[in-house]
Amino acid sequence: MGNLGVRLITVAIAAPMWFLSSIYSPWIFKCLITMLIVIGTMEYEKMGASFLGLPSRFIMVLHCFVACIVPMSSFLESYASTAGVLGVCMFFLFLVHFIRALYLGPERYTACLTHFLFAWFGLVWISWTITHGFFIVDHDKRWMPLLLAGNWASDGFALFVGKPLGRHKLCAQLSPKKTWEGFLGGCFFGTIVPNLFLLPLHNRDLLPLPDVEPAMYFVATMIVAILTQLGDLVESFVKRAFQCKDSGSFFPGHGGVLDRIDGLFAAAVPFYFLMMYATA
Repeated sequence: MGNLGVRLITVAIAAPMWFLSSIYSPWIFKCLITMLIVIGTMEYEKMGASFLGLPSRFIMVLHCFVACIVPMSSFLESYASTAGVLGVCMFFLFLVHFIRALYLGPERYTACLTHFLFAWFGLVWISWTITHGFFIVDHDKRWMPLLLAGNWASDGFALFVGKPLGRHKLCAQLSPKKTWEGFLGGCFFGTIVPNLFLLPLHNRDLLPLPDVEPAMYFVATMIVAILTQLGDLVESFVKRAFQCKDSGSFFPGHGGVLDRIDGLFAAAVPFYFLMMYATA
C-alpha cells in the first residue's frame, strides 16, 4: 500500500474520533488533546536533544510534565486563570534552568539560557495554543467542527492540489515540496469544502453548528484554512532548525503528532477569539 493509502486510513480512523468526541463527549476530547500535547512535547524535546544537546532525561520529562499543567488548568474555567498558570509555568522553567546555570558554572550559562528558551517556546507553541481547544469546547462546542474540518480540508487539499499541479515553490528553504499552487488550493478548498459538508448536515439537524449568520461559517473556515498553511510552515521552520525530516512516527503516513496538528498551533488561538467576537 502506498503512502497516500496509509494516510487515508489514518485519517479515516482518527478523524471521526476527534470529530465526534468534540461534539458528544468533551471530556474524551480533552483527554485526547492532553495526550497529543504530551506526545508532541516529547517529539519536540527529542528533536532538540539531538541538536542542542539537552540536559538529563529528568529535565526533558519535567518539561513534558509542565506542558500538561497548562491544559489541565483549563478546568478552572477561566481564560485569565489558565493564562496565569502559563505564566507560573514559564517562571518555574526559568527558575529550574537558572538554578542549573548557577550549579554548572559560567561556562554553561549560554547553554542553560538556550535550554530555557527552547522549553519556553515549546510550552507556548504546543501546549498553550492547543489548550484553546479546551476553551472552545467549554464556551460552545458547536464551533469545533468548523475548526477541525477547516484544518483537515486545508491540510489535505494542499497535498492533493500541490502534488500534481505544484510548479512554483512557496518557501524552498523551509519546505522544498510546498508550492504556491498547494497553498492556494489548501486555502480555497479548506474554506469551501467544510461548509459543503457541514451545512447540509446542520440543515437536517444531524450536526449542531453555532447560531450565527452562515457567512460567519465561511469566514471561520477561511481563517482556519489560511492559518493552517502558515502553521505548517512554522513547523517546517522548527524541523529545519533541528535538522529533522519528521517530528516522529505516531501517525502512520503523516509522521509525528507535530506533523499532523501543526496547523492547529496557528489556527486555534485566532479561531477562539473569532468565536468570542461572533458570540459577544
